[in-house]
Amino acid sequence: MDFLHKTTTHSRVILYSGHSTPFRSFMLAARSLNLTNGEYVFVTFWPFRSPTSGNFTWQFFDEFDEEARQAYRVILALGMDNGQFQDPKSKGYDVGQRCRRTAKDRYNYSYAKDDAMARAANAYTSFMILAEVLHEVVLTNQTELLSDGPGLAKKFFNRTFQTEIGDMRMSSSGELQIPYIVSAFDREGTYQSVMVRNPVTGRLEILTEPQWPNSVWPPANRPRCGYDGRNRICGVEGGINHITCKLYRLLQYCGVLYSIYRIIKNCSWHRLHRQHISRVHFPSGFQDTQATEPAESRKQLVAA
Repeated sequence: MDFLHKTTTHSRVILYSGHSTPFRSFMLAARSLNLTNGEYVFVTFWPFRSPTSGNFTWQFFDEFDEEARQAYRVILALGMDNGQFQDPKSKGYDVGQRCRRTAKDRYNYSYAKDDAMARAANAYTSFMILAEVLHEVVLTNQTELLSDGPGLAKKFFNRTFQTEIGDMRMSSSGELQIPYIVSAFDREGTYQSVMVRNPVTGRLEILTEPQWPNSVWPPANRPRCGYDGRNRICGVEGGINHITCKLYRLLQYCGVLYSIYRIIKNCSWHRLHRQHISRVHFPSGFQDTQATEPAESRKQLVAA
């Protein structure tokens, strides 16, 4: 809980990498903190939709299912496109089922029925690509590369391999260019693909907009109330506090001006009162100026 609260004071995107079971508890905690209202995005990784990777679902058939379903609507899950391993007409499906049968017959291991076999099929394909490169090295008398890791790795770069599950493209840096899927849960709690990464351009292509809780997609760059929740546009209370602060500063300014006025008003450096004049000892020849007007006093001083 403390971790979630501290994180949301700095960012509105939260990444989770781990198993699906604690992830559900994580999202329920986020909902209790009102972090699933659509202002924050939770990103997780589901590379293969299979039980071995965990089942990223909100439905555990307990009393928290409804709360979890609502919380999961702010999730974006990144994974591979497993469609070809689920379509009986595709090459990937044939490879996956062959791996399933081999595991059962040779190693007495049974995959789950709902396992799309994407992990096994991709692992099998990776070894087939390695075998093809090693075969080329031997045929071209480049056996020195067998003890040169970096040199051998370059044999994979910037080329396309024709495999049993389809063409596999490697970039100039050795990255496997395959389509990645970004998925989200809709209002009913159904998993759907919303974006796909083009393996050629590397850009995300929008398939459909996620059914975001507050119907605003994409979310704003920062929460409406700010990361600390103190943005003055949030609610009447924030506006009143802002106005009160302005009035308080104005009153302080007026108080300073009034204080300066009182100091100037009470200062006597520019005045000479009669009682002060009466205490001055004038030389002989001067008349008593206590009752003399200022103009008459100047005449007497000149005459003296």
